[in-house]
Amino acid sequence: MTTNHFQHNGAGAGENSTASAIAGTGPSFGPQVLSKGTVANSTESIPLNNVDELLRLDAAQLRNRENWHKMDRIVCAVPSNAEKIRVWEQVCVILDKNHSIKGLPLFRLGILHLLEDADEPQGLTLLEQAYHEDKREKEQKEIDVPAERRGAYLLLAVVKDFFDYLRAKKPHEWESGLLTSHNRKLLVLVLFTVYDLIGVHALDMQTFTIADLQKLIKSDALRRFAGENYFCTQNLLEMFTLQRQNIDKVNDQYPLARAIIGLVGGVLEAIWVDRMPPSVMGKTLGTILTEAHKQGILKLDTRIAALSSLLLFMRNHVHPGRDIKRQRYFINMDVAKGCKAALDWTISELLRTP
Repeated sequence: MTTNHFQHNGAGAGENSTASAIAGTGPSFGPQVLSKGTVANSTESIPLNNVDELLRLDAAQLRNRENWHKMDRIVCAVPSNAEKIRVWEQVCVILDKNHSIKGLPLFRLGILHLLEDADEPQGLTLLEQAYHEDKREKEQKEIDVPAERRGAYLLLAVVKDFFDYLRAKKPHEWESGLLTSHNRKLLVLVLFTVYDLIGVHALDMQTFTIADLQKLIKSDALRRFAGENYFCTQNLLEMFTLQRQNIDKVNDQYPLARAIIGLVGGVLEAIWVDRMPPSVMGKTLGTILTEAHKQGILKLDTRIAALSSLLLFMRNHVHPGRDIKRQRYFINMDVAKGCKAALDWTISELLRTP
């Protein structure tokens, strides 16, 4: 799968990394996080080679653009996640001494805590703090990119309400099993992959062919439906991305995102129905997934199970009663594009499976 480095500058940004790369685990694709973006301080860059040298800098030196880049590389190279957390916490202490913007370290800490903790509250709190730092940076005119287009906000749009959704599931419901210690780490890495894939330009996204769908889906009728949804999704993403299109990119992005997630969910539904007995035909995606789990076809320790749950949750936002309850971290075109790219990733895996 082709991916581009997603650099959207800032606390959630430029740090925008593959979260899995930060932890040294997970998929090898996705952006390798580097930059912080625009930093107002013009202090001269100094040589930095290790954590000890990094932590001897003062806040003004840390805020220098070149040192910001080096800091990120140095900390991300630390082998232990526990040690990464310790270093980023110390960086925050240094930056607090002169009230410097600390979006990048807070973003990194949020990711690491989501990976390492048994639950998500601390990680989500740190990501929200990073988002507020992004807003502060924009207000201080240190960067031009709105906080809502940067990493902290976009990652929260993928994960925050989804975790609330999973926590509300009853123990007998299959999705609750995604939060057990055995399955949770894979779930988090899948969510991070969706976030990472937001950075792929629409024209660089992998697209499958009718021949690929013939290998994937046996039923002619289901393959036709899936193909129509799949190719329409790609066309809509390209139309929205390209310039001089007859579309209101500000006001249309949210309903168009819901439409795309509905289309992507339809492809996934066709894939599942094709693997199930004919009795599931015509049932909702949620019912199909529940039945697939009961029959042992859907296994919780797989990426497609995590992605199916995420798309089931997001697909429900086509209903007004669900969507109007979402007060922030809205599902926009960036998130919709990440979901389509994650579906491509899942299809690639299924095509490789005997």
